[in-house]
Amino acid sequence: MMLNHQQVQDIVNDYGRKIGLSTNDVILRKKPSGFGEPHLEISDDYYHYVVCERGSELTRKSSRDVDDFIYRFFETTTSMIASEYQQQNTVIGEDQRIICFRKQIELMTELSDEWGKRKEVDIAEILQNAPYSVNKITWLNKLLNFFNQSNGKQPLT
Repeated sequence: MMLNHQQVQDIVNDYGRKIGLSTNDVILRKKPSGFGEPHLEISDDYYHYVVCERGSELTRKSSRDVDDFIYRFFETTTSMIASEYQQQNTVIGEDQRIICFRKQIELMTELSDEWGKRKEVDIAEILQNAPYSVNKITWLNKLLNFFNQSNGKQPLT
């Protein structure tokens, strides 16, 4: 049985509360806003996750499983939250995706253990094609500190 838009919105609201979001933070649109925000279309026994910007459809992912739609919705939502978190917690010399990805996995796991594991797999695939970049100076300093400490010398600062 297909759920209607309001029933899906109610589920989204419940999930949103798990990570401290208000109902205003998780508005499930029925039609495109034109600003790249996802919306829900329900037709032919499918939930369609659709993103449109400036009149052009950028993304359409369809599923018969409402859980899959809600996962995609929160994948986008938690990505934005994680990005804001990363900006406030930048570590100089570290690939900033490390902070962002960790936060997103944490949030997705709070929503559902299964979703957290699914997001970990997604991120692992991303990192196979685009591994974390290592700041060579930071990496060399860590390596030198390791060798200095193992030889009884004071670490470099």
